[in-house]
Amino acid sequence: MKLALAIAVAASMTSAAHAIGGGCGDWLERPMGKAATSGTPADVQREITTWLDAKAKEVSLLQSLKHFASGLAKQRWRERWLQGLMFSGLSSEDEVCAPGPLLPAAIRAGNLEVVRFLTGSPLGVKPDIPPYVLFNACDFIYSPASGELARRRAAVALLLDSRKVNLNATYRDRPILHMCKAPELVSLYVERGADTRYEEGEGVYRKNLLEIAVGEAMRFSEDTTTDTVQGVERARIFASVLAPTITGRTQEHVREACNRSPPWNPKTCRALSTFIQAPAGTFGPH
Repeated sequence: MKLALAIAVAASMTSAAHAIGGGCGDWLERPMGKAATSGTPADVQREITTWLDAKAKEVSLLQSLKHFASGLAKQRWRERWLQGLMFSGLSSEDEVCAPGPLLPAAIRAGNLEVVRFLTGSPLGVKPDIPPYVLFNACDFIYSPASGELARRRAAVALLLDSRKVNLNATYRDRPILHMCKAPELVSLYVERGADTRYEEGEGVYRKNLLEIAVGEAMRFSEDTTTDTVQGVERARIFASVLAPTITGRTQEHVREACNRSPPWNPKTCRALSTFIQAPAGTFGPH
């Protein structure tokens, strides 16, 4: 009997995985992933319902117990899986093909209607959105398509409008303004009131957000990476809300780099000199 049940469960799980996307590969290439990134709220709701129905069949085989038959137990089970699927993600131990989470995928794709749907009360569930979603939104986009960064920014703005995330949450004791490298999102977080007082280091190595951004702008060759451009743009944002000055080791490092022969990142030195106050010659002889 136990062997027959195990075989039935395995068959159910395999068929369920194929029903929602045809195997385990990249979940974004399966119907549920495509619904999140380029579909409609109706598409997302359909895929979630299909997935839940398949999962419920697995559970009914694994747990043919009286407590699962109660309405309250079923509701709690449903809410747990929906939270994981839509917001916090499912581990491979929970689900064979581990789809989701849907909200970060919709935000990165700039799918505004789906973001609005998921931050409402999707399928009657009150969203419990983990702060990491804000950090996840800042993931680097290689060769963004026309309008892609603007759509992502608009999607994050919708998330902030929902008031269901804490803009000043931290990850490993670091705030979003330190962790996020995407200038269009840094500017949004600053506009929405993110705390700009973060500093790290001690003594002459003490740095605020402006000095951190300047250091990142000077770290790599300006002709080989977008990190330099993004660092300059973040520095420009922070200079508009903090004292536009650099001190300590940051100032020394910039002076050394901009006055080399040949100078290191001369275009970056000139760009920084237009909005940062520093002693004459810090940004080179221009």
